[in-house]
Amino acid sequence: MASSTPNQTVGLDSLPAELITQIVVQSSDAALKSLGATSRSLREKSFHTYGNRFFQALKFCLYPNSLQALIDISYTPLLARYIQCVAIGTEDVGLLDPIHDGDYQQGKAQHTARSQNKTSGDDLLQVRMRADSAVISQALMKLPNLKQVVIGDRFCFNGKTLRSSIGANQLRPIVCPTGHCTTMLGSKWVLIAYHTVVLALHQIADQLNNNI
Repeated sequence: MASSTPNQTVGLDSLPAELITQIVVQSSDAALKSLGATSRSLREKSFHTYGNRFFQALKFCLYPNSLQALIDISYTPLLARYIQCVAIGTEDVGLLDPIHDGDYQQGKAQHTARSQNKTSGDDLLQVRMRADSAVISQALMKLPNLKQVVIGDRFCFNGKTLRSSIGANQLRPIVCPTGHCTTMLGSKWVLIAYHTVVLALHQIADQLNNNI
């Protein structure tokens, strides 16, 4: 009687590394993301392509959740090394008092009445720009291969168009009982974004000279 052999399936993991690399490089964005979730081995073998495809250029906007994402990514060396371009979008988030950033990050539409002292609009704007520029400069210094910092609504990098900033779909209306925060600022926001980024770059100009 002939002996039977168990059915064996050949998984993607068992393919030669060169073949896996070819498959990964030719995969669609959705397929590449799925590969990383299949197994730890495939995630490691596909990560270089994943990093080059999804992290070479990233776009953020000037509101707490988006800037926190910039910090989180920049402090993850495995991801930070792939970033060559950081864009700051001009999505209008209004003017937030930094003392209410925590409320905003937690998704609270109604801000906590922490202080009854009314800060003038000009003073609050200066505080906001200094706070955001400090976050941006802190993050940029963690990106060893950074080549470009840009500002704008939409731009292209290596043939890829970036439109919406990370976290922009989470923008929420604000209700500030202390009257510190304001709603949308319109065209003025483009100038605010420009000054914020220039201030951030000025703070770290010497250190960035070797990168940009």
